[in-house]
Amino acid sequence: MKTDSLLIANGSKKAKQILIKSQVEEASNHLLGLPYQGKSIEMVTEQIPKKYIALWSNLMETLPGFLFNFVRKALQSQLPTKANLLRWGRSSSNLCPLCNSIQSNKHVLSNCNNATVLQRYTQRHDKILFILATWLQSKLDKQSSLFADLPGFQQTSDLFNRIRPDLALKKGNKICAIELTICHETNLVSSKAYKENKYTNIDNHKSEIIQDCTVVLSTCEISVLGFVQFDSTSLTDFIIPHFDDNFLHNISRCVIQSSFDIYAHRDSLI
Repeated sequence: MKTDSLLIANGSKKAKQILIKSQVEEASNHLLGLPYQGKSIEMVTEQIPKKYIALWSNLMETLPGFLFNFVRKALQSQLPTKANLLRWGRSSSNLCPLCNSIQSNKHVLSNCNNATVLQRYTQRHDKILFILATWLQSKLDKQSSLFADLPGFQQTSDLFNRIRPDLALKKGNKICAIELTICHETNLVSSKAYKENKYTNIDNHKSEIIQDCTVVLSTCEISVLGFVQFDSTSLTDFIIPHFDDNFLHNISRCVIQSSFDIYAHRDSLI
């Protein structure tokens, strides 16, 4: 067997490294090999580290069948939305019944401007923000504090005037503000750029209690299908470990379930 040969030729430690690298490459190549329409897979493979793609791929194998099929079709832009149904000759219109825009896969999962759907997007965002805030809080030392734009937490509005970052970590005179975005796969780059531009002048919004603090901004982009883009080096001063596999699986699974629920109610206000 391949594993036995690796052990004989390289020893257990080296063999483990080779196997992990092989599994990561296999997951990435599998993703690249999927047939698709649009740029979702291209963007993911350009922006998401291979190790995270491998973790995501492993998670897919644990999903119930209906979620696995949903993700596979969404990633390939093959969900039966109005736009696809018209193209397939199964609908007389390609318009979203809730906002009258073209109902593409991207529209359903992240772009519909109907008030009820926007609230669903906000609920998805806040579910993920709560998971992220709770995990970060569990990792903080006694010298650090977490603020969040969520009920039950110290509020980020206590630290800033006229802006409310999703999260903020404070330790001594150092603050890391974190902005979370749940975006379509094709918007991973633009969403990050938008948030960085929005908070370019974050120092101008410091409240009196943090006037002497140094503030840095970090963005976290999570795609509607569960891919995570985050540079954890911004958390070095707070001695917070890298996201562990269980946490990433939890985040991705929650996003996928929420996105499926949004898709399932795409034509309804109920």
